[in-house]
Amino acid sequence: SLKVALDISLIDFLKEYFMNDPSLGAISVQKKIFSEKGIPLHSDLGDGLSVFIYLTKPDKKFGITEFVKRSHLCTIDNSSITKNKIDDATYIDLSKSPFSDKDIIKTHGGIGTVVIFHRSIWHQLPKFTEPGREIIMIRYSNTESSSNDHLVKNSF
Repeated sequence: SLKVALDISLIDFLKEYFMNDPSLGAISVQKKIFSEKGIPLHSDLGDGLSVFIYLTKPDKKFGITEFVKRSHLCTIDNSSITKNKIDDATYIDLSKSPFSDKDIIKTHGGIGTVVIFHRSIWHQLPKFTEPGREIIMIRYSNTESSSNDHLVKNSF
């Protein structure tokens, strides 16, 4: 995971994007071991980019990340925010926003699919029925932004 996160081509891309040296804010390997309700539509707080690398084929039954097109251009209206707001994300009710189901893009591809997105883009992990999804999740930021106080953690 760390070798991928520090790949020179990726770092060069990030230097151009940030117009500065990037900071590796967090890296984790995630394997879903239970089916679950998923993660509601939200926008991550903080500046930077997230990278998801699928170690298994993106498949709806195992859980795929979905994104709302053009949502990074939208200010989140207070009437769209749901009550389950937490410290690292703002949760959004799509039906109260200027977007609809037609604006959702679903991750697709094969093993090794890479998705790079700005943290402010609205995204969700809809309910899935089978365990098994494995991804590497990496967060980069401008060197002036904060990072997690840990790079490796084990939780379930």
